[in-house]
Amino acid sequence: MIRYYLRSFYRRSSLKPSRWRSIYRSYIRIMFLLTVSSFLFVIFHAISIVQLNDAESDLSGVIISLTSTPARFH
Repeated sequence: MIRYYLRSFYRRSSLKPSRWRSIYRSYIRIMFLLTVSSFLFVIFHAISIVQLNDAESDLSGVIISLTSTPARFH
């Protein structure tokens, strides 16, 4: 009797496992992961560019001070 009710529940339920539903869920998960990973890649790339620009600006000040002649030698 219980088996009969369980079968009828799964027949009518939207929660029953379905092949197409699992394929759809897999597709959604893959799309989500690709979207998130691409955004993370862009964010990390932007952070590295900002850090590189800061390092270059610090080094450019050192290079300019080493190559320019001080005013006292004029």
